[in-house]
Amino acid sequence: MKKQWMTLGIVALLLSCNTPQKNEFTIQGTISDYPADILILAYQHNGDFTLDTIRITDGHLSYKKQLTDTLVASVVSRDKNSNISVGRGIIPGESITIFMTPGTKMEMNLDNRRWPEIEMKGNVLNEDLMKLYAKTMPLKKEAFDILREMQNPALTAEQKNELQEKRGGLLTKAEQESIAFVKGNPDSYAALYVLSGLRNSMSLEEYATIYNRTNAGLQQTALGRQLDEQIRIAKASAVGGY
Repeated sequence: MKKQWMTLGIVALLLSCNTPQKNEFTIQGTISDYPADILILAYQHNGDFTLDTIRITDGHLSYKKQLTDTLVASVVSRDKNSNISVGRGIIPGESITIFMTPGTKMEMNLDNRRWPEIEMKGNVLNEDLMKLYAKTMPLKKEAFDILREMQNPALTAEQKNELQEKRGGLLTKAEQESIAFVKGNPDSYAALYVLSGLRNSMSLEEYATIYNRTNAGLQQTALGRQLDEQIRIAKASAVGGY
């Protein structure tokens, strides 16, 4: 009996170590072929912009943060090869948007050679985003690789135009996937967030129609009210309506 209680105690201890504490957001997972020991985690909270760090030890990710609200954050690579050098400047590589939700544990798995492609799970918001990322991130990676190829000074104008046309097609397809995602997920806050970045990708009429089909509860969130106000102002200022 004593051994049984000791075994149960050890199991409980192990479970507690892997369960986020109240209001604690944690990130675990892996990244391969990555040359640095941190990923940057950028977010805004109460008007303050914060650059935080996800620690990497032997390819394993580690991050913990006490939160009271869900935050939107960007995961940014510190690998210089993720950027494109152009003259004295750079074109930064894609960042990865995630939701930091209190009391949840998120798992991220990445192969740096395929950045920004990602596998992630751990809360409903990020799992909703993953449905979109599975379709869009491979397209964005290919488009970024083409942009890198276009910096080759040996290319002719015709070759650059062909590459630009191919890149434009990939980005258009990624945008179409995003639009399909927001149309197909009216009950998802993640989809509402994605919609907020698509105003210039469709007509005001289509944008308003998608918003109006969104779950009524989501429309009452701060983001929902913000989009509703933007639509109202846009309608009022449009010449001759839509």
